[in-house]
Amino acid sequence: MFEFSFFVWNIHGMNGYGDYLTPSFVIDRILFEERDIVIITEFIRTKDWDEISSKLSSKYWRYTYDKKCGTNEILILVRKNFCGISDENLRKIPKYNFSANYGQPNFLQVIININDKSKLFIIGLRITDTNNHIAEFEALSRHFQSLKLGEDDYVICAGDFNEWHRLVQNKIPQSFKVHTPRFNLGSNPFPNTSAKDSTISTWSAVLKDPKTGVTGKALIDHVVTNNIPSVELEDYCWDFVNTQNGYGNLTAVDILSNALYHPDHAILKGKACLSSLK
Repeated sequence: MFEFSFFVWNIHGMNGYGDYLTPSFVIDRILFEERDIVIITEFIRTKDWDEISSKLSSKYWRYTYDKKCGTNEILILVRKNFCGISDENLRKIPKYNFSANYGQPNFLQVIININDKSKLFIIGLRITDTNNHIAEFEALSRHFQSLKLGEDDYVICAGDFNEWHRLVQNKIPQSFKVHTPRFNLGSNPFPNTSAKDSTISTWSAVLKDPKTGVTGKALIDHVVTNNIPSVELEDYCWDFVNTQNGYGNLTAVDILSNALYHPDHAILKGKACLSSLK
C-alpha cells in the first residue's frame, strides 16, 4: 500500500500585470503544509521566480512549462524522495503541457515511474471560463483517452475546472472519477442576493453573475483520478483570507477576484491511497 498527500490551489496569478509578484504567504503556506504533491494553477513566473524556486527547492522538485507562454501556467511540485525515488530520477521525469492556443486549457503533466511496471500521471489543470469552455473540455477528454494506461498505472488530475463536479464527470471518459469535498446545501443554498446568505457548507470560489450581479458559492475545484481506489478530501480551506495576508475586510463569502494578486479560490487538500500498488 502507498499513500500520498496533495495540495491544490488557484492562486489568481495576474497575467498581464507587469508588477505582479506571488504573495509571500502563498509560498510560506505551501512549505508549511509539507504535502507530497502540490498543484498550483493561475501560476506565473515573474521576476521573483528564481527566489521562489530556491525556497521551494528545500523540499520539492519544481515542474512548469519549458518556456514562458504569455499566459497563466501550471506549477507542479513533487516532494524530494517521493516514494523512495532518487533525486536524479525525479529531476529527469518527463513533462508535457498543452500549447497556449485558444481552446486549450492551462495544462501540465508529469509522469513518475513508481516502480518497474507502475506509473503515476500527475496533471495540473485550469479550464478557462471563456467562450471556448467546451473546446477545452474536449481537448482534456481527448488527452485522457490518448493515455496508454496499463492496469498498474494511476492518474491524478487536479485544479480549477470551472464547472460543478457532475458536469465535469459528463465531459470526461467514464473511467475517470471526479472527487469533490462533501457538502451540505442546507435550506437556502442559492439565494438571489449574496453568497453571504448561502447555506452551502463548503465552497471553492464565490462567483458573480455578470447579468444580475448576484454572487454565489460554487464548487469548481476538483480532483479527477483513474485507477486510484481511495481519495479522501478535506473541506475547502479559506483560512488564508485575513487582514494579515492583505485582504482587508474581505471574507471567504465575498468576491475576491478584485483582490489584486491575492488567491481567490480555496485550498483543496487531501490524500490518496494506491492500495493495489505492488
